[in-house]
Amino acid sequence: MPQVYDNTEISFKLQIIPNKIISDKRFSDQAFSWRTLPTAFFFSLIFCLFLLNGKVFAEDGPHGPEGEIKPEDPVEMHGEENKKSKSDKKLMSDSDPRSHSNSHSNSEEGHGEKTIPVKPPPPKTGNEHEPKAIGTEVCGALTLAAEWTAAESPYIVTNDIFIPGNSRLRIGPGVTVRFAKPRPCKDDKLPQEKVDWSDSTYSGIKIDGAFYCLGTEENPVVFEPMEGKPGGIGWDGLRLSGQNSGTTEVSWGVFRGANQAIIADRSSFFVHHSLFLGNNTGIALNLRGDINIVNCNFINNISAGIVARKAAPHIVNNIFLDNLSYGIWADGRPSIQILNNAFWNNREENCRKCPYTILQLNAVNANKDTSDTFGNLLADPIFLGTSSFDLAKQADLQTPTPDHLIKDPKLAKIQAKSKFRLPFLKKKSTGKNSDEPFQPIGKGDYLLSQYSKLIDAGYKSPDFKDRDGSANDIGYHGGPQSRITKDPY
Repeated sequence: MPQVYDNTEISFKLQIIPNKIISDKRFSDQAFSWRTLPTAFFFSLIFCLFLLNGKVFAEDGPHGPEGEIKPEDPVEMHGEENKKSKSDKKLMSDSDPRSHSNSHSNSEEGHGEKTIPVKPPPPKTGNEHEPKAIGTEVCGALTLAAEWTAAESPYIVTNDIFIPGNSRLRIGPGVTVRFAKPRPCKDDKLPQEKVDWSDSTYSGIKIDGAFYCLGTEENPVVFEPMEGKPGGIGWDGLRLSGQNSGTTEVSWGVFRGANQAIIADRSSFFVHHSLFLGNNTGIALNLRGDINIVNCNFINNISAGIVARKAAPHIVNNIFLDNLSYGIWADGRPSIQILNNAFWNNREENCRKCPYTILQLNAVNANKDTSDTFGNLLADPIFLGTSSFDLAKQADLQTPTPDHLIKDPKLAKIQAKSKFRLPFLKKKSTGKNSDEPFQPIGKGDYLLSQYSKLIDAGYKSPDFKDRDGSANDIGYHGGPQSRITKDPY
């Protein structure tokens, strides 16, 4: 019970609980006596000593258990004593306003400390989770001819790029183009209207003028989203309208993570030796999108490798593999030309509404493999290093069994002592020296192994021979390495 005095009502009670001090006042009609001053001074002194030594703080205070500063605390401290004293001062000022002035003066007189200002957090812009751009940022209209080089790569597209009809963009070997989440473009002199949801959601490149994407096998041009996620869509695509083979070419490009990597209408240019991997659609062709697509790979695209509506493209020597819906989605028009392509494991259908003779396997090609009348194959490409290659190698009677797969110890010893090893022979009779070990054509990924039916199975034309002079191989590494400007027909 509090002790009551004659005139005032003040009675001061301190309850000391582990890790807490609770102070409170009560008022009555009794008088105050000077005899209470020593007692009040005594308890005030104890209270201040506890605060200065860092012994009093709330269990769930702003610095967590044992006064430890959390990582997000913006105040920078030096030394263990400073950490405790400053955390105690902050707690004291928050919990008991009456003690703020005394504790502040005591800390300054006793320790000579200075208050460190706390910087406010930066304002949020909406792009906090987007990786910081390292490269050359570009956006808006390119009213003058421009060239993107590997020296200034990667190029970060922060909003749509527009190439007017009187301008040109050339992208050289080794360039990487990354598309970031769209944000306002200050230098956009010719803003373009958004034509659909993808155009409104993602960044892309809109092309009315000349456009050249000229990579090489060793240094392709890569188009990908800024935030690359497997199977994720992060940019719109290249939208081309009104181009021909004299003003536009796409060669040795790698397209990943686009809604529609190439969208073309009223055009007749070449797309060759390019990879379309993990897009929603690889190439979308609309009204009179009569382009030539030669020696490309369409792999793991969500909707389709190629979609053709009211278009008459020439699709030659390409691979359609593991697309989640369709290899080719057509609208049933007979004008589409599909020659010497390979289809395998496209989930819904290999060639939807294609001309009725496509993939009717009633013919034999030059390699004595079953095909349709246009040389299209229904066959696994069997790339080097894949599980299909391992299975084919194990089934090959001319290839020695690996030692670790031989179960009989006696046979293993016999083979280990034997000096006879059959060479890795190409299985096709192509006119090449079949006694030489097999050497794949090309460098990098998606190399055809010696077990592939796609070797020398491409379109028969002297303009499309492989770099070693043999017949065209179907796929990314087949055909000539130089620019293609001649129609295969």
